[in-house]
Amino acid sequence: MSGSKGSAWGHTASDLLHLFYERCVVGIMELPSSQYNFLWVEGFPLFSPPENAAEDTASNRLAATHHPFTAPVAEDLPLLHRQPEKVRGQHYDLVLNGVEIGGGSIRIHSPKLQTFVFEEVLKVSRGGMHVKLTEERR
Repeated sequence: MSGSKGSAWGHTASDLLHLFYERCVVGIMELPSSQYNFLWVEGFPLFSPPENAAEDTASNRLAATHHPFTAPVAEDLPLLHRQPEKVRGQHYDLVLNGVEIGGGSIRIHSPKLQTFVFEEVLKVSRGGMHVKLTEERR
């Protein structure tokens, strides 16, 4: 399955949606073509273990689940310093019949919080921050 591991269930929301989609496509679960089942996915982790966990295990490096500019859920801010893997992000997906059709996020608006996320959680250097910011503007 695609996506990075690391949510409470061992898979990200993307993994679970992909699994649901596969089940529908191969016919294990059949939905009538006239039935529309919407799902609003929220509350998934802000950070996940990196795709190549073997390389980053020693450095305890995490990856942004959605993107590095996603704001944390306000009530989870105290966890950011001691248990960042438990912080939920303000990002969401909209799913129709097992297929992601949209999504988005609330951005971090505090330069101090953004710097903390880059430097302390994601372990991105100031030079790396410049690259990320430049890529985001394109």
